[in-house]
Amino acid sequence: MNKQNDSILKELGINPGQANEFDGKSSKELLNQQTQLDVELKKLELQDRLETMASKKRKFDEKKREYEAKNRQLLDELGRRAARQRGCSHRKGGTTQAGSRDPLPAQGGDAEKFALIKFRLPNGDWWVNCQRCGAEWFPQDSFTGRPETIIGGISHSQVLMLPTDNTSGESSQFGLEDNRSSSEIERDRWHPPVDENGNEVRDIRALPPGAGSGRLQPPAAVRTH
Repeated sequence: MNKQNDSILKELGINPGQANEFDGKSSKELLNQQTQLDVELKKLELQDRLETMASKKRKFDEKKREYEAKNRQLLDELGRRAARQRGCSHRKGGTTQAGSRDPLPAQGGDAEKFALIKFRLPNGDWWVNCQRCGAEWFPQDSFTGRPETIIGGISHSQVLMLPTDNTSGESSQFGLEDNRSSSEIERDRWHPPVDENGNEVRDIRALPPGAGSGRLQPPAAVRTH
């Protein structure tokens, strides 16, 4: 009988002559110990998941702070550009102030001619760009209804008429046909941007120089209809 038991133990990979830590313990005690080990294993797995979640949250928080910092920097830069474009005379000439690093004053010059580049787009519309502040003017969009650009109280129609001795350019011209359905036209129709409360967002570039109060900065959250 013992030989038969030894044979069974060998088939299970157990050395019948080797003592183990479970010798002398009842099956009930072994089952209780198994239950405890199972509980400890589940605790270990839970701790691992919690640590993984905490690590992911730390990484998420770090990235969020990084993106928020970059977003603030972008908004600050957009605010500075908007302020410069609003206050620029868009004229040539002018002299730099003593000690300034800029070769020319940021607010533009005082010559009779304007520092403007006028370029005719393929559809016949004129694009206007200020060489001093980088402002860009576009006409009303005939397809979406987006209004003409206004910067510093000067509209596209007005800036297009300002005198400049820069040579105008143009590209090849072509005609456009609007074959959209009425529903597609309505879908593409331009709507003024609004904030999270549904209030129309003021375009700070459009205001005349000196208008408004407080720090110039584009809206933090903008959505369109």
